[in-house]
Amino acid sequence: QSTDLRGDGAEYTLRATVEAGTCEYFCKARNSLGEKESPAQRIDVQYAPINVKITAPTAPPVGENITLRCESQANPVVNSYSWRKLCGSQSTDLQRDGAEYRLRTAVEAGTCKYFCTARNSLGEKESPAQRIDVQYAPINV
Repeated sequence: QSTDLRGDGAEYTLRATVEAGTCEYFCKARNSLGEKESPAQRIDVQYAPINVKITAPTAPPVGENITLRCESQANPVVNSYSWRKLCGSQSTDLQRDGAEYRLRTAVEAGTCKYFCTARNSLGEKESPAQRIDVQYAPINV
């Protein structure tokens, strides 16, 4: 979608935002003999990870191997991930440095919250908690 940004003279100032980095910019010069538009320019807006979240399968059965995925937006790209789980008040760092974490579901897994942290050279951000709704037959009856 094209938006006409009005500026006075040869300069235009805008705030460097994530959205500004997704657009192409042109300028147009006019005089009494005609007009000419510049080639497109893109602004390389750099920012720490944002919108960090975990995607997980919905309601996996107990004993199934599943993959949790850490997703985010960042520029420069995310160069490392870390994972942790919180079971009650016990926080445990998980030995995995990648965008995916694989685990075998167990009844206990459904009582824990999982988190991932995405990092790049400008900063880091942790995801909101992700629970796994593990499905299992009745126990302790």
